[in-house]
Amino acid sequence: MHLVDSSDRRESLREEILDIRPEVILTLGQEALDGLRIVSDRFSPSQERLAPDSSYGRRGNCALDDVDFELISTVHPGFLRQQQTGAWAVTHQKWTSLAAG
Repeated sequence: MHLVDSSDRRESLREEILDIRPEVILTLGQEALDGLRIVSDRFSPSQERLAPDSSYGRRGNCALDDVDFELISTVHPGFLRQQQTGAWAVTHQKWTSLAAG
């Protein structure tokens, strides 16, 4: 997080997001979620700390310069590969199935 905390990198990340203006920002892992928190002016995720519970993968939102973005936070794929069974694997699979419609 030290890199994102630097004012130069914080501003460049903000500019990148504002230039692209994605419909949805998808963070992969806690570090990405924390980084987005640092660069956002307003931040309201479905989870502050990623956890394999009923709020996993639900939409939240954030804003930069009064531009609102939808936010979905999921576990990092590398972490998920290490968790092939258990709560994380089950929760992520349920979310994937629901997201696919």
